[in-house]
Amino acid sequence: MEAIYQDLNRPIGASISFLHVELPHFVVPWHYHPDIEILLVTKGEGRRIVGDHIENYYPGDLCILGSNLPHVWKNDPSYYQSNPDKIAECLVIHFRTELFGDAFWQLPEMQKTASFLNSANRGIKFTGDTRDMLAHKIKSGFLKNPEERLSHVLDLLYSMAQSEERNFLASSGFTNEVQSSDGERFQRAIEYIALNYQRPILLEEIAEHVHLTPTAFCRYFKERTDKTFLQYLNHYRIGLARRLLIEGQLKIQEVAFECGFGNLSHFNKHFKKLTGITPKHYRIEHQKGHYQLNS
Repeated sequence: MEAIYQDLNRPIGASISFLHVELPHFVVPWHYHPDIEILLVTKGEGRRIVGDHIENYYPGDLCILGSNLPHVWKNDPSYYQSNPDKIAECLVIHFRTELFGDAFWQLPEMQKTASFLNSANRGIKFTGDTRDMLAHKIKSGFLKNPEERLSHVLDLLYSMAQSEERNFLASSGFTNEVQSSDGERFQRAIEYIALNYQRPILLEEIAEHVHLTPTAFCRYFKERTDKTFLQYLNHYRIGLARRLLIEGQLKIQEVAFECGFGNLSHFNKHFKKLTGITPKHYRIEHQKGHYQLNS
C-alpha cells in the first residue's frame, strides 16, 4: 500500500496547472506529489482517503492538500460497471509555493496565507457557505487566461486562509509534522512529545522541560490544543499508528509497541475510542478504499 510518487507536468506557458477531469470514474491511485493540490468534486461520490483520514465524499467536496501528503479519491463500485449515467468530474489546481519565492511568503501581508499553507500539510476540507464561495471562485478561475490565473490563485488562497469553516483531515501524528505559531515554549513541548512518545511521559517531566508547574502546564496546553496533555499524546500516538497500519509492514501488535502502547489490549481500546473501529478493521477499511472499489 505504498503511495506512488507523481511528478506533475505543467501546461506549456504556465506555472500553475488548472485541470478539468471528466471520466467514468477517477483513475489516479494512492499517490503523493510535491505540488499543493486544490480539488473540487463536481460530479460523483465515493471515498476520500487523505493520509490516515477516510471519509465519504459527494459533489461539492472541496479540499486543499499540502505538499507530499498521500491521497486518493475513489468512486463507489457502481462507477466501475460501465454505467453511462455515472460520471466522475472534478476541477483540480496544482502549484508549488516555490513559484512565488521565499521572500514573497515572508512579507507581512502574506503571513496569514503562509501559515494557512503550512497547516494544509494535514489536508483541509471546507464546509458551509465558505465552500460554496470557494467553489465559485475555483470555477471562475478556469475561465481566465494564464496571466490572470496567478493572481486569482493568490486571491483564492487568501479567502481560504480567512475562513473558519474548515476541518483538518490527516492527524498531526500521521504527518509527523508540527506547526506552531505560539512561540518557543509550545514548540518545545510538542517536540518533546515527538521525541519521547514511545515511552511513558510523565506530566511532571514535560512541565519541567518547558519551565512550568504541572498545573500551569495543563492550563497552558489545554488553551492551545483544546486537549489535555494525555489526550493529545494519545491522539499523536494513534495518528502514527494509523500511518503504520496503512503502510502494512508491521503486525498490529508491533504497531502498538512502536507507538508507545504497553500492550495490545491498551492499544485496541484507545484506537477504537478515537476512530470508532479496531486497528484490524481500520487496516481492512483502508485496503478496501484502495482495492475493493476497483472490483
